[in-house]
Parts: sequence; structure tokens; C-alpha cells
Amino acid sequence: MARSAPKFKRFIESITVTNAGSNYSSIPTETEIFISAPSGSPESDQVQAVATVEILGGDVNAVTMTEVGDGYGETPQVYIRSGIGIGSSSLTNTTVADTRRDAGTYPNVPIQSMKAGNGATATVIVDSNGAVTSVDVTASGASYMEGETVTILDISIGGVNNAPDMTFTVAQNIGGGNGAILTPVLQTIARAPGYFHDKMNYIADSQIPEFIKTDYPNFARFIKDYYVFEDLGHEEYTDLKINGTAESQYSPTHLLQEMIDKINIDHNDPDFLEPMLEQYAIDFPSTAEVDSRMLIKHMREFLESKGSRRGVQEFFKLMYNEDVEVFLPSEFILRPSDGIYNKELTIKAYANTETSPVPDPLSLRGKRVDVHYYESTASITARKVINTSVTRVKQIAYTAPEAFEMTLDLPGDTIIPGQGVEGELTAVIGGKIATVGTIGAADALRTAGTYDIDSGFTTDGNGTGAQFTIVINGIGQASITSIDAVGDDYAPDETITIPDSLLGGGGGAPLTFKVESITEGKVFSVTITDGGAGYSANPSVIVQPNAADTITTAAVIDTRLTDGSISSTVFVNNVKGLGYNNVPNLILNTDLVRSWIGLEGLSDTIDNKTAFLTRVLNSVSLKTNSGTSNGAFVVGETFKVSETGDILGVYAIDYFGEDYTLTGIENNALVRVKTLDENNYPSLVEVISTGTGFQRASFDFILRSETSETATISCATGFSHTYPGNFKNSRGFLSDANKLQDNAVYQNFSYQVKTSRPKTEWGDLLDRIAHPAGMIAWTDLQINQIVDMGAGFDATPDIIVFRLFAEVETPLVQDAPALFFHKPAITDSVDWSDQRTGASDDTILLFPVLSKVESPSVDDAVDKLDVTMAKTESVDWSEAVAKESHLPAVADSVDWSELIDLLLVIIRTPSDSVDWAETVTLVVEINKTDEVEWSQILSLDTGLAKTDSIDLSEAVSKGAGNAVTDDSTVDESNVLLFTGAYTDSAGWGETGQIIAQNYAGNYFAEDYVGEVRTIS
Repeated sequence: MARSAPKFKRFIESITVTNAGSNYSSIPTETEIFISAPSGSPESDQVQAVATVEILGGDVNAVTMTEVGDGYGETPQVYIRSGIGIGSSSLTNTTVADTRRDAGTYPNVPIQSMKAGNGATATVIVDSNGAVTSVDVTASGASYMEGETVTILDISIGGVNNAPDMTFTVAQNIGGGNGAILTPVLQTIARAPGYFHDKMNYIADSQIPEFIKTDYPNFARFIKDYYVFEDLGHEEYTDLKINGTAESQYSPTHLLQEMIDKINIDHNDPDFLEPMLEQYAIDFPSTAEVDSRMLIKHMREFLESKGSRRGVQEFFKLMYNEDVEVFLPSEFILRPSDGIYNKELTIKAYANTETSPVPDPLSLRGKRVDVHYYESTASITARKVINTSVTRVKQIAYTAPEAFEMTLDLPGDTIIPGQGVEGELTAVIGGKIATVGTIGAADALRTAGTYDIDSGFTTDGNGTGAQFTIVINGIGQASITSIDAVGDDYAPDETITIPDSLLGGGGGAPLTFKVESITEGKVFSVTITDGGAGYSANPSVIVQPNAADTITTAAVIDTRLTDGSISSTVFVNNVKGLGYNNVPNLILNTDLVRSWIGLEGLSDTIDNKTAFLTRVLNSVSLKTNSGTSNGAFVVGETFKVSETGDILGVYAIDYFGEDYTLTGIENNALVRVKTLDENNYPSLVEVISTGTGFQRASFDFILRSETSETATISCATGFSHTYPGNFKNSRGFLSDANKLQDNAVYQNFSYQVKTSRPKTEWGDLLDRIAHPAGMIAWTDLQINQIVDMGAGFDATPDIIVFRLFAEVETPLVQDAPALFFHKPAITDSVDWSDQRTGASDDTILLFPVLSKVESPSVDDAVDKLDVTMAKTESVDWSEAVAKESHLPAVADSVDWSELIDLLLVIIRTPSDSVDWAETVTLVVEINKTDEVEWSQILSLDTGLAKTDSIDLSEAVSKGAGNAVTDDSTVDESNVLLFTGAYTDSAGWGETGQIIAQNYAGNYFAEDYVGEVRTIS
């Protein structure tokens, strides 16, 4: 049948100049750009791209596409084409010497191009060895590409002996041009779909039986060619002139496929659409927004959704191209006790540090995840998965191991199993007796003699089959002179008892001795010292041999569980090992069955495990108390709970090359007293923080009141915890959202459509096309308006800028402001009584902020950052003032009896003499008045007014690196971090707050801020 398929235009959007090269000719007829033909697409789609190149100063400046082309499924080659540069350096000789080549000088030999180059010639010199010693281009030709291989035919220099042609590489174009690199940028856009017929001939060969192909090859070939004939296109079939004319004709297959295609909605004639609409969508009016072809194709899906919320939404989309919300009022009918009560279930987990890079558990927030755990039934361990989503994640520990708390969307009673704890196994070994010792004491009643002991003795262990020769001397002392049979399954320290009846029967005490050492030892059995608790999957057993043993065969031991505890062990394939002549250490390993969390659908590999679950405090219950009349506990009192006592260090193998045992761990769980009994002892305790890293399934913990009375609680741990719940919705609560059932809008059989169209427009159509039977439809009419909230206005700030210049008067200013210094010293004096004009070009930027008050006298030290110095001698203010602005001069006078706001910081290393002839940068904010007075209030970034006279003997902070040109004596006192030296009494005319801030660089690797002080 006929089919449509997407088609694309694949073209060169632009050509980037990656390297501009150099020395190219800018004459358009000499330099052009070459783009290879399109490839990687059907030939019918291929159009050659064309571009022009702009040469500027010998460099490739830009490439302009004049035809972007089509059919470039693969990146084309783009080069600069030009003639070959004149001279001997434009071609690189790659010719191999050949003695068949005749020696001589050959002028104006043609240079052959493998591409489009033509017209170039060169003078070639060949030596007696047949080697090309020189090639000198004499004519440039045109259209040669840099880097292409060109040839000079051997016949061009005689070619008598059939020597190979000479080859060269174009190194430079005309003018020496070389080095340009041009990179095409491809782009793809969709075009109108293509339309084609299916071909049938490709299946013919597979349909012919093999024996036909073998026995009747001509017939098989006829069948295949016939189908090729049937698949001929319109032009090929017409060219055959089947009916003797050149009239347009079509092959039978083409006609059959066209007939079938007539029922394709996408290709159907529009005249057929109306009958189809009447058949399949008779209830839809012609005014529907949806395309008729689209409506017919999707009518079945619409009819299947009829009567549902989705069907109503699709009705409005098809009819009006409007997305509506279908609202069920029954969701907000008041029903007592109808709310959904939710208990949050949380887990805590450690980030997986066993893979690189380490996964970030914070990335699981809001995602679907799988919680994996393992369960064993007999010897079979299976991985189980709980699928859920993570609603919240927060990091609770930032040091290794990093811990995270995750809230899962699971029912509150969900139990997540995990690896158990506290199990302990002991190995019992057995082997052949090597040596014995610790022989019992002499007994005079024993009969002297030599005895062969083959049987009849007992042992407190498992050994059997040993035979001994025992000699009793005259005083009844026994010695074992030989071990005649080493037996088996004996263990070190195993006691062997030989009755006196085997030693002559003289009435002496039984003889005892011990096995000192064994050979060919194995693990005979395993004793379960502690079955542990909380195991969901069989832990594996690591058999750690004694350092003195050489193990030739390792024992393989597995465990079995009953009710979460280890109930038995088995030797896998009965492999008990060989070489265990000393008792090995048995370590329970749960690493392979640790519960973990990862993204949904991932396999059980270490890289997919985002975090491993850790034990948390799950629940607590009261056990005992100290029993006095007043326990002195308080409701709301909180206690930190951590494990104490011996905790198995089973996971600490080889840490610093040895095992170790923990004797307590900080788990940082918190419990809170909720209620008290009549004697002020806790009657109910709740968990408010679950902690992390517990290594016991249960333990007791003692709570102490402020009077040292105690209450013992029993703590249980697990891998999840459920916090007290809350309601997820407001159903069942009295509220402004929940309504009483009214048998109209608020009932179980109604729905509302939130739409901007009135029901008179769509009500009847909805009833006929998509309305669910037995329901009533209501409208929630939406009034949509577009309000332009934009507003614009212009505001011009009132900024006064002063330009102040130094003059001749030297003022006495006894409040040294904190300053930034970074300018060279200037020795002329500055008159601060009037900074309007003067010889100095020093400028100060002044902004009006503060109001003028009465003349102050200020002898106060200013709070400073870092080190400050109290200066007690008059200072020469002959400094140059560094400026941050270039502002016009103001002709009228400035009164310094204004409140000046100075942002001041000084950094200086104290020294003996200080010269004030340094550059000072002042950022000053001032209100301008008539004339300058230094009896003004200086506000040093605190907003405080000083009311006494000014003295320059204030603390001055100065920055290191300033020039010193006079010998002013400075008595300084170091004041560190916001303290100031006060040398004079001061009256403060205002009250306010000083905010002292200290940004302390790298102090503890962070910044910090000082305190707020209130002054008056």
C-alpha cells in the first residue's frame, strides 16, 4: 500500500572560520571556496552547497553561504581553492627515487590534479639516482586545493623506462596562502512527508522453495523478475509502451496499492470525509474546532472514554480547543471521620562510599525509588523490593559516614527488614594428635609397668581412634612414651582420661592428660554463642584462621535462621577445611545482605546502591525506676540516647590491621517524657529523633532526673521509624471547604466543569455526546480578563556633588577618622576651613544625608576595625586627598558645621613616627550650608552626634605602606576589635545603636558579625 514517511532538509547552515590562515589572494577570480558534494542521503534530495569567501589582509575573514544545499547527511569537506603559489616552496615533494627515472631538468611540465585543479606548470630537476631534487612552480593555474596530492606524469619527462609518476602535496596557494581551516555547521529541518508505494519484489526470493531454485533456476528467475516488473514506477512503466503508445500508464501493483490507499484517512479525497463523519461522528457539529481527519481517526478512543472525566475533557478539547477542569463536588462533602490519616515513615541511610563517584542521596528527593532488602528461607536468600517515592531528604551528618534522613511514601505500619546484629559463633576444631602434655600427678597405688592403650579410655571432646604407650614408674608417675595412633577430631586442650583398670588395676586414680597440639586440623563443628536478633537473611561466615596456621583448604560455613536469630550452621558441601590446628575466629558478615535504596528499576550492583540503611531507634518502653516518692522528672524533658557497653566489632576487621571492640557509641537519638505517674516518674516516653548507627537490636538505657533519680527504658531498633501521624486532607473536618450534602451541586452524582463558556453554549451537545448517564453537570463559569498592571514613572534623585580643594589654613581636627590609604605622600598643607577652591586638585565626593546640629567637642576614640592608635600630638593635615570622582567645583562656601557620615576603615602597622602627609581617601556624606566650620558633628558610620569640641588626639587607624615625611610624635595604644580609647569627656546629643561588625577573613574559615550596642 502507499505510505508516507517523514522527510528532512539537511543543509549547511554556516561555515565557521576555525583558522583564518594567511597570505591568501583577495582577488575573487583567484581564490574560491570548495564544498564537497552531499552524501549520506538519497540522490533525489541532494543539492550542492555553494559559498563565497572574503579575504581581508591575506586572512580568511568570513564565509557566506549563497546556496545552503540539501542532502548533507554527513559532514562535507570545505577547502580554499586557488592556483599554486609560484616558486619552489609551494609544493612538498613526496616522490620516491627511482633509477628508471631519467636525470635532467624539465621546464614547464604540467601539474595534474586529482580534483578540479588545472593549468599549473613547474620546472622539475631529477638527479642521477632518479630522485626529484627540485620542483619550481612556473604557472599557478587555478582551483588547486591546499593539501591535495598532485602528480607530474613520468611521460612528461620522457617516460622511456616506465618509472612511477612523481607526486607532490600542495603546500601554498597563490601568494603563499595556507593554513585556513573551515568547519561547516550542519542543520536539519523537517519537510513535508514523502509519499511512496511498498515494493514487493524483495520478498519474492524468500518465498520460492529451495528445490525450485535448484531444479528450475530459470523459472525462479522469471518469478523474481516478474515481481520487479510489477513494482516498476510510473515513468519506467510508461517507457515500456505496453499498449503501443506513450500514454501515461501504471503498473498493476501501483494500481492495487492506490486502491487500498483510498481508505487511508490521511490520503483520502475530501469528498469522502463527510460520509465518514456522518457515520462515525454524527453528533459532532460542523463547528467543532478539531480537524475532520483527526476526529475520524480518534473517534474510537473518544467513544471508549465517554461517560468519564477524561471524556468530558476531550469533548471540550475537540469542540472548542479548550482545556477544562472537571471537578467532583463529592470530594468536598462533609463526612465525619472521613479524613485520610497519614503516619510518616522515615529511614536513615549512609551514602554508598564503595563506588566512585559517591552517589548523592539528596538527588532522590521527589523520585520513585526501590528499597531493597533480603530474606532467607532455609538456604535460599531472595532480594525483595519495596517500590515507593521519597517525599523529603535531609542531610543529618556531614562527616564520614555522611548520614541522610528520608521520608518515604509508605504506610506507617510498613516494616523494612535488614541485616541482624549481635550474633556470635565459636569454632570447634578437630584433627590428629601431634603432641600431648599436662599429665596427671603420680599415684603410688598405680602398678608399675608399660601399657599399650588402644581403647577403653574417654575424652571430653570429639576425638576418637588414638592409641598410646604409657609407662608407669615405681612411684606411680606416668609418662607417655609414644602416640601409636594419632586418631582424628581431637582438639587442643582436650582432656583424655584413662581408667586405672587399663594401667594394672592397682587402685590408683584415673590418669589424665591433655592434647597439646594437632595436625591436619579442620573445623569440626560450630557453636552458636549468641544467635543475635533482627536477621532477615542468612549472614555469611568469615573463617579467620590463626596466624600460626597454614590453611590448605578453607572451611565454608553457612547459617540458618529462625525468627530472626541464627539457629544452626552448616558446612557447604561438607567442606570443613584443612590446616586449622588452632581455633579460628568466626566473623558474621552481613555486607552482601545490607538493605539499600536506589532509583526505581535498577539491578543489584554496587554502583546502583545510592545509600545503605542503618539501624535507628524504633521504639522505647518503660522498664523500672528508682522508686522514690518523687522522681523529679518533668513533662517535655528530653534525653539523648546512645548505646553503651560492649558492641561487637564485626565490621572492624583489618581496620589499622587488627580487630577491635567498641565500648559505646554516640547514636544521638532523642526521647522525650510525654506523661508522668503520680510520683513524677515517666509513664510514657516518645521517640523524637531516631539517631543513627545502632548496633544492637535492643538494649536498656537509664534516664536520670535533675535529682539523680533514674528510670530505665527498654529500647528497640530497626531500619524504619513511624512518627506520630496527621491528616493528609481536611475531609471529615468542619471548614469553609467542606459542604453539607444538598442533593444539587454537592452530592455523589454531580460534576462541575470549570470553563469560560456558558452552559447554554455546550450543555445540550455535552448531554448528547459525552455526558455520563445518571449524573448531573454543573458549570463553574470562569471570567477571564487580561489586566495590564504595567506602570512607569520617572524619578530624579536630589544629589548635590561638591568638589573641594585644599587651601592654606591649617585646622585642628582632634577626631581622626578611619581611612583607606593608598596614595603617595604630598607635603603641601591643606586648609580645611574652606574646601571650595585652591591650588590642590584634591576632591571629595559629598552626599547630603544628615542635618546640621550645634558645634561639638569630640575627644572620643572611634570604634575601629582591627588595630587603632590613639594620637596625642597635633597633626599636620598636609595630605593629598585621593578621589573617587571628578565633580565640578561649587563656588559658594561650605559650612563644616554639618553632620558628616564617614565610612572609615584603617589598616596600619604601628610605628614610632607617623606622617599625616599621606594620601587619604574620604567617602563623606554632608549637607551643604554657607561656610565651613570644623566644629561639626562627625558621625562615624554610627549615626551619633558629638557635642563637645574637636580634638585631633583621637585614635587613628592607618594602613601600612604610607610614606612618612615629618617627625610627628605619635603615642599610640593598640585597640583590638571595636574598642576605643577615650581621652576626653564627651556629651552625646543623640541616642542610638552602634552595630559593630567584624569580617574576620579566614578566622575559623568563616566570617562572623559582632554585637549591637545601645548608647545614649
